[in-house]
Amino acid sequence: GLPDHQIGFTNNISYKNWDMTLFFQGVFGHQLVNTFRLFYETPNQISSYNVLDTAFDWVNRGSENRTLRESPQFSDVYVENGDFVKLQNVTIGYTIPVSRLENIRRLRVSASINNAFTITNYKGINPEPRYVDSSNGDDPLAPGIERRNEWFTSRTFTLGLNFDF
Repeated sequence: GLPDHQIGFTNNISYKNWDMTLFFQGVFGHQLVNTFRLFYETPNQISSYNVLDTAFDWVNRGSENRTLRESPQFSDVYVENGDFVKLQNVTIGYTIPVSRLENIRRLRVSASINNAFTITNYKGINPEPRYVDSSNGDDPLAPGIERRNEWFTSRTFTLGLNFDF
């Protein structure tokens, strides 16, 4: 559950009155147990919960492969590569020339997006490494488990207006 490599890359670009800031984050060399799939990919859960479409792949595997399970059971099937690259933040701004306004020295308009996109093959909700298992009393010896109480990372849009007097 602990990554081998973590990277971050920030770039500031400006051209005339325009500016842009990009922050990329990447984490590589860790695996996560996808308990969301573990629980909702069990066809026998259909009487109590909505299951994933992939739950019915187990039905079609035949008796020589894995068989249906009565309840969710931990297996290496649910251990997935958690590598990802994410555009964590992008900000674009424009500084408006204010030579005509006597009390304002600078006026800037900007727009930002947090969590713009994530590139990953992980099938779970969030590929970020878990350094503690919050479902197990914050046990630091149990990293790498994505519990079902995780929620999707929100994408945030922000508009800004800056005045310098």
